[in-house]
Amino acid sequence: MKATASCAAILAALLAGTAMAHVALPNTISMASVDRCPGGPEWLESLRERRAAGPRPVATNPALRDRLIALDRDRHATDYSQAAAEAAAAAEAAAAAALAAIHAGDSGSTPESTSLPASPREASRLSRLQALVDLQKPPTVAEIGLDGMDAVFSVLEGSASQPQFRLRLGEALLRSADPGLDRASRRRAAELVDRALHDLGEPQRYGTLFVIEAPGRAILRRPVESEAGLKARRAGLGLVPLALETCVRSDSESDMPWSLLFGFL
Repeated sequence: MKATASCAAILAALLAGTAMAHVALPNTISMASVDRCPGGPEWLESLRERRAAGPRPVATNPALRDRLIALDRDRHATDYSQAAAEAAAAAEAAAAAALAAIHAGDSGSTPESTSLPASPREASRLSRLQALVDLQKPPTVAEIGLDGMDAVFSVLEGSASQPQFRLRLGEALLRSADPGLDRASRRRAAELVDRALHDLGEPQRYGTLFVIEAPGRAILRRPVESEAGLKARRAGLGLVPLALETCVRSDSESDMPWSLLFGFL
């Protein structure tokens, strides 16, 4: 079986400070592949019909929204201090070692830990996020707006450590049944849960992680939790049908996060 690196690990490595030259980027998901796959054009059209964009909700807790957005901006800030340079070098070494281990493994069936050590800045961001977010009653879109919710996901997606916290927050967001949580946000939450479970060496739950087994053949990264109920769990979140996603990924030969490119749909 052809071993391929987890896209989540690659993105985490990049965000942790790995130089681009050290990472072989996977193929992107192609819109042309959606058009070629059975049911693809109809699925796209159904999404367009449901995208009647009303006004964006005004955050009822603007102070929390602003703090979350500032936290995400910090992730993109560049610090040229010596300490930051040393932390980036350490993150690069850890990421390179993790990716080498992934390439050496059997990516199709055995869960592998892809959680990387946190850099000082990443650890600080996650600690600040934990202080801002109540896992028992996570913020809603009505409270923090869509941009505030985007910031929450962005901070978590840019983190390769603390998988237990990432898992608990992703589960809490999905469990909240927030009516303001749009299709793209539900997809991001499902990917967050699956990636955290994978980092913990546990079966994924929503089938959002794939591997390219051979040219033109994408398969679910196994094991999968209660695989018999997978289609129902995906449908409950409004995720793209599993058969269509598998076809698109096979045609594109891509294991990239679906929401990275199709979150706008």
